[in-house]
Amino acid sequence: FNTYNKIFHLFANPEDIPTTDTDENGYGHEGDYEFDLMRTNAAGDTLFLEGKKYGLNIIMYRLPESTVNEEYFARIGEIAESANITKFPDLVLHGADGYEYTVNDIATQVVTFYPKNADWIFKPSQTVSANAIATMTGFRFLNPVQLINYDNGETLKVQHFALQDDGSFLCTDDGISRITSLPLDTVFTDMTYAWHIDADNLGGDFATVYQQVVDKSKSVLRRNFRYFAFLYDARLDAFCLNFLNQSNYGNFAFEQTPSGDNADIMTLTYTGQLDANANTHVQRIPEYMDFVNLLNGHTFKLESPSAVNPSRIKFTDVNNEANYFWIDVQ
Repeated sequence: FNTYNKIFHLFANPEDIPTTDTDENGYGHEGDYEFDLMRTNAAGDTLFLEGKKYGLNIIMYRLPESTVNEEYFARIGEIAESANITKFPDLVLHGADGYEYTVNDIATQVVTFYPKNADWIFKPSQTVSANAIATMTGFRFLNPVQLINYDNGETLKVQHFALQDDGSFLCTDDGISRITSLPLDTVFTDMTYAWHIDADNLGGDFATVYQQVVDKSKSVLRRNFRYFAFLYDARLDAFCLNFLNQSNYGNFAFEQTPSGDNADIMTLTYTGQLDANANTHVQRIPEYMDFVNLLNGHTFKLESPSAVNPSRIKFTDVNNEANYFWIDVQ
């Protein structure tokens, strides 16, 4: 590139990068700006370049003449954003070889894979990392990535992934391997997350009783009810249905029982344990316990609008589909 380009040459400018904590003066991003043309493809519409200073590989594709720059970059941005799953860093690749691999750091576009069942002692030696770039359909690696399976050694290669309607990424090389979130029961029961029940998206008895709790809190306690949520409470050392009423918290302890074979089915069971605040509220407003009883002993089907970013999950009572609620991760 024999003329200065304010976008491209940014990576070669020997200036400090203000978004980092280190002083890059004299080095900048340490990027290449001079390249050797190594080869072209048979059609002549793809150039394979190698940086002179750092040996970086650059592939340049000729875009169709009909390409509208704004639309093209908007689509690339949409694809990149769909992979920006910072809240759930651990995903899973369901491999065409019949094995599962944990996927990390897809949001950074420096993706790592390792066998899901690998012991922590062996995991470092079986971790494979590769840089990915967003494309118009999904993302790709420069070269096929050879994954190392815990049991049988090298069994699977992946390179191109396409974004699907359900939010998952399908490997188009084999048409089978697919990246999704961890099972919904695993995501929901992770102690690091808190899940708020969406007060505007309740169905059946959940909507009725929730409104009763709101109304009674205001009329009896003279307080504004804020929310119900699911979270781990260290004081009770239990997974709890938590509530906030004005400034008062309370917790009801629950056990979660996945169905085993089906990770999208779960039974919630109230243990009978509650803290002092919850006990006080129940004494004055029995509707709190009515809400607990709508959960206690009931089995729910779990669904998420996105197969890869389950920040929102719907719980539907398997015995009464009219009873449902949505939760959002915090």
